Amino acid sequence: MLALVKRKGLRWEAAAWQEELEWILRADFPFVNALEAMLSSYSPQFFEVNPHLAMVLKTQSICLYGNDIRPCLPKFKPGKKMMLHFRRLESDLEAFLKINPIQLADCQGIMKLILRVGFELVMEREGQFTTDSYPCYRAFSNYYPTHESQMQQALFFYLNPNREVSFLKSFVTDFGGWMLGQVKEIIET
Repeated sequence: MLALVKRKGLRWEAAAWQEELEWILRADFPFVNALEAMLSSYSPQFFEVNPHLAMVLKTQSICLYGNDIRPCLPKFKPGKKMMLHFRRLESDLEAFLKINPIQLADCQGIMKLILRVGFELVMEREGQFTTDSYPCYRAFSNYYPTHESQMQQALFFYLNPNREVSFLKSFVTDFGGWMLGQVKEIIET
């Protein structure tokens, strides 16, 4: 959840009411396992500084309250400008490999990242955009059939998180490392 507010000087502050809202949401929607609520100052120039936020708002949001700014935002098409998750891949892989003990949320988080980065590798060729896990897996598998079983494993562990340290760290090192190499190739071209 993101709230753009007119107060100046806010740069990605956590909302003080996040925990209370999460508790209220869980009462009616028990499938909600976490909520991230961020506040940021709004100005038209804000999107020139942070074009990725404009992309997320345009393609993945709805306005729940206030003025809907999405019609004023530029249109986006699948390609490098829509790639978000690859930026965190290297640092998140490194951080995951240092975690001990691994929690279920850690497993789920790194697998979700792998699924989304896998899709970012092929989204321009697909001519589509999604954040949904299964379509990410399918699209990736169409272009990288020799790595389909690994992406299927990532999907399985995203949906069924596990704490098996030796397997997870080996998987993340091998498949995550391969994926990181693919990302670097795409970014350099």
